[in-house]
Amino acid sequence: MERLIYRGYCIEAVPYQLDGSTGWRIRVFISRGTESAASTRSFFACNAFTSKTEAMGHCFRFGREIVEGKYPGCSLDDL
Repeated sequence: MERLIYRGYCIEAVPYQLDGSTGWRIRVFISRGTESAASTRSFFACNAFTSKTEAMGHCFRFGREIVEGKYPGCSLDDL
């Protein structure tokens, strides 16, 4: 897992390979707080990418956009 701190949130990128496929999907964990008392939420996207590297870059973009409030169904208000 790779991490990025953005606007006080920790975004962890966890791309994963689709079963029986060469495609990759994105999953991010977004947390706020200290490591011993952090609240975390996970988010998925349905987009498929051709490589782990490409998916990793999209994980961070997706996570930053969630933090910025660009996805109404992906609230971080209770973190």
